[in-house]
Amino acid sequence: MIVNSKGFTGGRKKFDKYEDGNNVEQKFSWWSPKFDKDAITLVRNTLEEAIQPFLADRDGEEEGELTRLKNQFATSDAFSPNSQRGYGSQYFQYGIDDLCRYYGELFDDDDDEVQFKILGTFGYKVEVMHAVLVCSQTNGVGMFSAYPSVLTPEEDVNNEAVVTRDKNGNWVWKPQSTGTVIKRLPDRNVFPKYRRWEHVAFAFHIPDEWEKDKQFMFVPDLKDNLHQIQ
Repeated sequence: MIVNSKGFTGGRKKFDKYEDGNNVEQKFSWWSPKFDKDAITLVRNTLEEAIQPFLADRDGEEEGELTRLKNQFATSDAFSPNSQRGYGSQYFQYGIDDLCRYYGELFDDDDDEVQFKILGTFGYKVEVMHAVLVCSQTNGVGMFSAYPSVLTPEEDVNNEAVVTRDKNGNWVWKPQSTGTVIKRLPDRNVFPKYRRWEHVAFAFHIPDEWEKDKQFMFVPDLKDNLHQIQ
């Protein structure tokens, strides 16, 4: 149906409340990054440096324990999508810059620009989602004016932002939890065994004011960019 319609309708999600307490909802088309093996290696090597000092006093065990501990990182569904978790067995894959270009071509005003804002952090039973709002500049200063813009690394002076984007359009995500099962040292506390894993998602706003023939986020070559989850 998605291929035949040539685009994505999005689903409604609450993002605010009216004065009478009723929910304010808009439609969003949700997309998540797909990480390659180099990204997984980068995560594990970075965290290896952080945990290595804790093994310095463990005679003869350091190398094996270090490998066992670091291999728990970058194992969540954010790094290895799992069709058994309910995401389906297929996905569409595009570069984020391409998606934003296709999205911006749908704006009514040719001078309007794509804007990135922090939609929020949403906690679920086994996962935490950091949502980046992708919208027009018009709606960014309108209905979404209360939401902060995505910071550049230079603007993130306290190094607290989970997601940043530099002036060249490069994205950086800094998750705290990248696995689902905790492996601890034998002499450390063994609880809890499980934890919630983090992922980041881009929510492309599908405005209600778009005319009927533009209620989709149109994306070219859908069939050619359809893949099967392994």
